[in-house]
Order: sequence, then structure tokens, then C-alpha cells
Amino acid sequence: MKNKVMFGFMAFLLVAAAFLSACASSTNTSAPKESASNSTGASGSDTIKFGFISSLSGSLASSGELQKNGAEIAIKHINEQGGILGKKVELIVRDDKGKPEEAVKAARDLNSEGVNLFFGVLSSSAALALSPAMEEMNAVLINTASHSDRLTGKDFNKHYFRITDNAQMRNNAGAKLIAERYPDVMKWATFSPDYEYGHNTHDQFFSSLKKYNPKMELIHESWPPFGSPDFKNYISTVQNANPEGVFSSLYAGDAIVMSKQAEPYHFYQGLKVFINPSAETDIREQLGKIMHEEWGGVHYYAPAYNNPLNVKFVKEYKEEYGHEPDGFAAEAYNAALAYKAAVEKTNSSKTDDVIKALEGMEYDSLTGKRSIRAEDHQAIKDVIWIHIVPSTEGSGWKVEEFVLTPGAEVIAPPAVK
Repeated sequence: MKNKVMFGFMAFLLVAAAFLSACASSTNTSAPKESASNSTGASGSDTIKFGFISSLSGSLASSGELQKNGAEIAIKHINEQGGILGKKVELIVRDDKGKPEEAVKAARDLNSEGVNLFFGVLSSSAALALSPAMEEMNAVLINTASHSDRLTGKDFNKHYFRITDNAQMRNNAGAKLIAERYPDVMKWATFSPDYEYGHNTHDQFFSSLKKYNPKMELIHESWPPFGSPDFKNYISTVQNANPEGVFSSLYAGDAIVMSKQAEPYHFYQGLKVFINPSAETDIREQLGKIMHEEWGGVHYYAPAYNNPLNVKFVKEYKEEYGHEPDGFAAEAYNAALAYKAAVEKTNSSKTDDVIKALEGMEYDSLTGKRSIRAEDHQAIKDVIWIHIVPSTEGSGWKVEEFVLTPGAEVIAPPAVK
């Protein structure tokens, strides 16, 4: 009898323990998750998420795909080398379709999944929309292409960083170069997209050119809408103004369409010089044998740098994608390196810690040592201009010369303190 009572008591204890364990498990499961605004960027204990946003459809898609290539190979290299703090990095890609509202929507969707570290973005309009959204989400964006000076100027936000040069830097260096090489070109026209980037680059180039060549005249301005399918009326209008030099910040799909439509008009042959501050490889490759002569600004030019990091990147990028990397790819790669350096510096991927680490940070990039100003989060890097000329060999064009200007020589003082 005593043994039966003892057995019954032990069975009761086991049932009670199981009940308490189930209650505890239920309580833990229903506990609120850490909010995205306090996210560490981790998915589980062994993964860090990076959100990549770019234009993978629409008129900017050719540039967005190159940007995505750079992001993907960066994450591949980081994970091959052990990840960040021993954690694997996961890249989550979203298409903003070249539209600011889509960029913000993509960022909010990823943030709801715990992503707080973002990079990429092509359009200045998308970047200007994303910057305040990053503050609302307590996230960080490293922008790898957009040039509007507002982003690190009057619209400065501590949650936004620019890893490449800006409109002021690139167009100051470009105007100085053109004034030195073409001192007799006096009559100028602009042919640029009618939105933030187009107007900002125009303003910076011509204000600088006027400083270096006071006798120059701006005799005509054409402002086609961003993403225009037909530039023919603008082409003939610019031609009729009879300029000696034309500045155009049309880029990606817009520059490709405009150049193809301009070819029957012999538009470029009637000019002494054509300037494009955003002349990345996608334009030249798609134009091929009808590529015209121009001086172009680029984010990066692979043959200009012979450091081990860049040599490895170029070699493996060519093996992976079958062509030389351009500036969109390289700057996406550099942004991932900046995040890696920042997270490892503070042993944390939390937003506030990453911001503090990035401010004033110097790190190794594909173009050598690069620093990020603490005051306005603007990177200080080389400004690169290339001289593109038609060629009867190969792809139909070649880069005849490149000119590097140290960023510290052309960057303006911070507009914010």
C-alpha cells in the first residue's frame, strides 16, 4: 500500500512538472519580439542581414544590375573570409523600380523583418526619400551612387552616409579639367534630366567652370523629363543653339536612349567637347560602335588602382560576371566593406553603434584608404574623370586617359556642423 501511495505521488509530480514546463514555453513564445528599431541586424545568433535597395527595373535597370553584382560579390567575399564577428552575412535584395515611394516601401518591409543596415540606391530622389525614413525606422543607409549635395547638406540626417563622391566634388574637378584642356570653348549648353540630380550637377559644373573660365557663356538649357522615351526634339533644339560644348548628366537608360537617337543627327560630331559626369560602363557597352567621344565622370575606374584588394576584386568579378567591374559595382562593394569595418570596430551591428563607428572612420576600400567625414557623413575619395574615344577595334570605344583628383583637393567644407 505504501509503495502504491508513493508511486501515485511521484506520478503527480511528473504531471505537474510537465504542466509548468508547458506554461513556461507558452509564455516565452508569446513574449514580444525585439522591435525593428532596436534590431541588431541579426537573424538568429549567427546571421547579420544587409538590405540592398536599387533600381532593377525601369530606365535605371542597367546600372542597378551592376550595383547588385557588386553587392553580391562583396557578401560572397565577406562570408568566405569568416563573415562579420564570426556571423554569416545575408543579403536581401529589393527593387525600387526607380521610384522614391517604392524605395521607402522596400525599406519599411525589410525593416519589419529586422533589417537595420541598408545600402545601394541609384536615384537622388529615392535617396532623399529614404534618408528621413531611415531616421523613423532607426536604421542606417550607406548610399553608393546618388550625387545630390542636399543629402549631405541641407537635408543632412545622421542615419544617412554617402560612400562615394558628391555633385560638388565631381563637377568641380571636371570643370577645372575642362577649363585647362579646352580653354577656347566658350559657348555652352546643358542637356540634363529635369529633377534634383540634373539640376544639382548642372549648377555645380557651370558655377565651377565660370570660376575657372570667366569668359564662358551658357547659351542654352534643355531639361527633358527623367525617364523620357523620346529626346529627338531636345536634340534638335540643342543643335540649333550651336554650342561648342555640351554638358549632360543624363545617365543609365536615359543616356543610352538619347545617344542612339542623337546618332542620325551627327550631334556629337558638331561639338568640340561633350561632358557627362555619370558615364559608367553600362552606357558605353550598350552603345558599342556608335559610342561618341566624351569626358565622363565615374565612381571608379578599375585600371587606376593596383592595390591587393582591388586586384582580387577585379579578377574575381571578371570570373563571376564576365566583364570588368564599373563604378556602380565597386561602390556597392565598398559600402559592404564599410559596414564590416564599422561592426567589427564596435563589436555590434546595432544602429547607434554603427553610426558612431562610421563617423570619422577610415577604412580600406578598393581605391585605397577612404575616410568618412563625421560632420556630414560624406566620404572623401578620389574624383575620377575618363576620356572616352571611338575605336575601330574591339567594342568600338576605348578609354584613352583617366585623371584622378584627390577628394580633399576639391571637396567643400561641411555644410552642417
